[in-house]
Amino acid sequence: MRVTKKLLPTPALVAAVVATAALALAGCAPQSAAPSGGGTADAGPAEITVGVITSETGPLAGYGKQYLDGFRAGLDYATDGTNEVDGTKITVEYRDDAGDPDTAVGAAKELIGAGVNILAGSASSGVAAAMAEQAGQNKVLFISGPAAADALTGINGYTFRSGRQSAQDVATAGTFLGDLEGKTVTVFAQNNAFGQGNEAAVKAILGAKGATVNSVLVAEDVTEFTPFAQQVLAGTPDLVFVAWAGATSGAMWQAMSQQGVLDATIPPDLAARWAAAGVPLTQGYGLTEAAPNVLCLPASESTRHPGAVGRPYPHVDVCVADPDTGLVLDGEATGELWVRGPSVFAGYLHDAAASARVRQGEWLRTGDIVHRDGEGVYRIVDRLKDIFISGGENVAPAEVERALELHPAVAQAAVVGVPDDVWGERGVAFVVRVEGALLGEDEVLAHARAELAGFKVPVRVVFVDDLPRSTIEKLARSRLRERAARLVEGTAHEHS
Repeated sequence: MRVTKKLLPTPALVAAVVATAALALAGCAPQSAAPSGGGTADAGPAEITVGVITSETGPLAGYGKQYLDGFRAGLDYATDGTNEVDGTKITVEYRDDAGDPDTAVGAAKELIGAGVNILAGSASSGVAAAMAEQAGQNKVLFISGPAAADALTGINGYTFRSGRQSAQDVATAGTFLGDLEGKTVTVFAQNNAFGQGNEAAVKAILGAKGATVNSVLVAEDVTEFTPFAQQVLAGTPDLVFVAWAGATSGAMWQAMSQQGVLDATIPPDLAARWAAAGVPLTQGYGLTEAAPNVLCLPASESTRHPGAVGRPYPHVDVCVADPDTGLVLDGEATGELWVRGPSVFAGYLHDAAASARVRQGEWLRTGDIVHRDGEGVYRIVDRLKDIFISGGENVAPAEVERALELHPAVAQAAVVGVPDDVWGERGVAFVVRVEGALLGEDEVLAHARAELAGFKVPVRVVFVDDLPRSTIEKLARSRLRERAARLVEGTAHEHS
C-alpha cells in the first residue's frame, strides 16, 4: 500500500510569492485614463491598499503563518524593501479570519467599504470560496492564497488562484501505481471543502483511468482517528491519498502510524500477506526537499527485493557517497544517498547556513544511509545522524530495532547510542511489551544475541509504556538519548 499526503507548508510560501508578484503587477499597471490635474496615461496610482485576510488563529494558523512569512518576504524582495513599485506605494492591512468563512466575509466587506480593491490570503478552501464570491459581487481583485480549492478555477473574472491544484497532486500520486485499471484507491480526508475537493479530483482523474475510488471522510471535530485508520486498512487499497490540514494533523498521523498505515518500509511478512490476498504493494522513498519522490520499487519486483525502496524515477539522479569523505561509491555500496535533478529544492527560506549543510555542489545530501545492491536496487539502512560507532563498528539502530521486534512479546523498540568509556558508544534499547506479555531484560538480550553480531547487542534494555514521538509522529530519539545516558553513566561494559 502506498500513502501520498497533502500536508506540506511549502505551497503556502509558493502562494505568497505568487501573490506578491501579482501585487507588483497591479501596482505598476497603467490607468485607463490620466488622473485629473495632469500626468500621463501610463502613470500609476500614488498608493494602493491590499487587504490580506488569512488564518492567524484557528485550525489553519500554521498555514496562515507560512503564508504571511512568505508574503512579507516576497513583498520585501519584489520592491527592494521600499514597498513601492514604479512610484506606487503598497500599503497592507492584515485581518485574521480564524479559518471561518463568515469572519472572512465580514473582514472583506469592511476593507472593501474602506476603498480596498485587492484582497488576498485565504488558507481555508471554504474561506476562499466565500471570498471569491465577494470579489465577483464587488468587482475587486482576489488573489486566493494557499487554499487548494479547485472550485476557484474560472469561478469569476475577479479571482486569481495562486494555490496549487488538487489535480496536480492527484495525477502525480497516480503514477505510483502505473496501470490503474483494477486498482483500488482510498481517499482519507476531512469532510470539508478541502477534503471533498480532493475526493472529487481523485474520482475524476484516477477513477477515469480505471481505478476504484473509495473514501473515508472524517468530520472536522473528530479527535480519535484509530477507527478511521482501521477502516483504511480494512479496505486493502493499493494507494491511500491523504488530504488533511489543521491542528488535528498530529493526532491523525499518529493513529495512521500506530495502525501500520505509515510504516517507513513495508515489512516483508506484511507485504507477503497482502500479496497472498491479491494486493501487491508498491514501495518508494521521497523527501520534502526532493518532492514528490525519489525511488520506486514496482509491485512486480517486491517479492525479489523485500523491504527495498527501488530505483530512481525518470529525470532523478542519485548516488551513494561516503558520508565522511564525500567520495562517490560505485557498484554495490552502502553510504549516504545523494539526489540531484529538477525536483530538488532551491534551499530553506531565510536559512542559508542550513541550505549549505545539505548541499554538495549540485547534489542534495539526504542524511539517509542506504544500501545499493548489484542490480541497482536501494534499501534504507537508517538515518545518518542516528548511527553510532561501537568499537570502531557502525551500528544502525533501525537494524537492531527490527531484530528486537521479531520477538513475539515486543510491540515496539527504539535503540539509541550513548557514550561508553571503553567502546566509544554502546546501544540502549527501549522496549514496549505486547499488552499482557511477560518479558524481562535477560530474555530480550538473549534474543538479541541470537539475531545480531555482538557489537550490535544493546547494553541495557528499558521497558516503557510507549515511545516519545513528535507532533508528526517521528520518534523523538533525542529524549531517549538523554534518558539512556543517565541510565548507563559510570558503568563499564564488554562486547558480548
